[in-house]
Amino acid sequence: MTLPAYSDLNINAFAGGTITELESGTKNGIVQTNASGKYLTQRPGIDIFADASLTTTKASGRAIYFWDGNAALYFTNNDTIYKTDYSTVIGTITAGTKKGHFCVLGTVLIFIDPSNNQGWTITTGGVLTQITDVDFPPKQTPAVNLAYGAKVLDGVLYVLRVNGIIYGSDLLTASSWNALNFIDAEREPDGGVYLAKHHDNIVDMGTRSIEFFYDASNANGSALSRRQDLYYSIGCASGEAVLEIGNNIIFAGITTTGAIGVYSLVNFMLSKVSTDTIDSFLTSSVIRDGFSITASGCSGEGHDYYLLTIYNLSSGLISPKH
Repeated sequence: MTLPAYSDLNINAFAGGTITELESGTKNGIVQTNASGKYLTQRPGIDIFADASLTTTKASGRAIYFWDGNAALYFTNNDTIYKTDYSTVIGTITAGTKKGHFCVLGTVLIFIDPSNNQGWTITTGGVLTQITDVDFPPKQTPAVNLAYGAKVLDGVLYVLRVNGIIYGSDLLTASSWNALNFIDAEREPDGGVYLAKHHDNIVDMGTRSIEFFYDASNANGSALSRRQDLYYSIGCASGEAVLEIGNNIIFAGITTTGAIGVYSLVNFMLSKVSTDTIDSFLTSSVIRDGFSITASGCSGEGHDYYLLTIYNLSSGLISPKH
């Protein structure tokens, strides 16, 4: 069954990080578009293909990844990395509740933990080893914290420091780094928030800007060079509120005036996703009331779903919105 839908499902009231009254009042519905206009239909069903939940104790899920090279699911809960399920423990890392990032370089799985400023490698045999090279950004003197995100491009692992500098590992190894293998994202004097990958470009999402870098195979320093033809003056509001689905990037962006909204980057084109009322709600919740945001999502029936959770560290999770 389908029902006609308004083009803008506004918020009637919100306060303290919570939407208290929706104009539409819809639940479990999605807005579709056809030649006749917009209409409301039932959301697609969700199937669980793997269960990484923990029901016996309080869970702090931080990352999940299916490693094709080892045909197994890996996930991180608080201070432990598991394989397939909770019966197989890979190893123990520093405790935390913030997001981490898995990626693969050659025959090694990598876990980057920005909140604890650490990096780890995992072999197919299950050997967990911390990255300790003195040129790895967290091990430099003085150490500089990692931003969120980590990406592999053409056999090199790239990480972003919170000061906006992108560092690359040696070729085909995450354990060896060179002090000169870096490039500074300097179009704006802002810090780094999240390192993404869009098609074959590394994307530095800063506090005030988005810059793109390509593999130029430079003989000295970083292999990356900055794209001069592409740049956006929108910042990333939170490294935890970035969702990458294939080549599409959906994130909570922030303007130079401090307004927060939801944006998508598709085929190098930046588009606004959220409505004015959603922008007002997010800006008020994060900027005025001091709430934090984190994102997750999925795909179904030709749609990408962006789930944004607004929470307070002292009172726990408040309300997921999408």
